[in-house]
Amino acid sequence: TKLFEADLGATLTNFEVKSGFISFSVTHTNGLNGKRFMNDTDRFSRKIGRDKRYIMGQIRREFDTRKQRDNWLAKKPQQMRIEQTGSVIDSGASSTKLARLDFTRIYWGSPTEDTRGSNLTLTMPFTAVLNSSSGDRAKYAWKTANSTVV
Repeated sequence: TKLFEADLGATLTNFEVKSGFISFSVTHTNGLNGKRFMNDTDRFSRKIGRDKRYIMGQIRREFDTRKQRDNWLAKKPQQMRIEQTGSVIDSGASSTKLARLDFTRIYWGSPTEDTRGSNLTLTMPFTAVLNSSSGDRAKYAWKTANSTVV
C-alpha cells in the first residue's frame, strides 16, 4: 500500500512516502436520510434528504528522527492518496487490480504521539473538505477483474 502526500497544486504522484506508513482508516458519511410528509403515514417519501457529507480518517506514520517528524508537522501536506495494486487481471494489457483513495483537500487534527520500537510514531486525524478548484472532497477508484469503478 502506497501513501502520497503533497501541497495543493502539486502533482501528487511525485510525492510518495517511501517508508514509515503504518496504517490508515477512513469513514465516509454520506448524509442521506429519509423524509416524511403529511401523506406519508406508514412509509418514507421517495424524496431523500441530503445533509452534509463528512469524510474523516487517520493515518499512522513512523519517523526515524524527531527532526523528520517536526518537518512533517511544520509542512502538513494538504492532499493525499492511498493506493494499493493487486494481482494481474490481463497479462496482455498489464492491467492489475487497484484500490485508490484520493483526498483533494484535507485539514489535519491534533496528532497523537507514541513509539514503535525505538522510533517515534504519530497518528494523525484528518478531515477531507471541499476543494473549490476540483469541486470534490475525495475521489475513489476500484479496478477488479470485472469492472472499474471511479
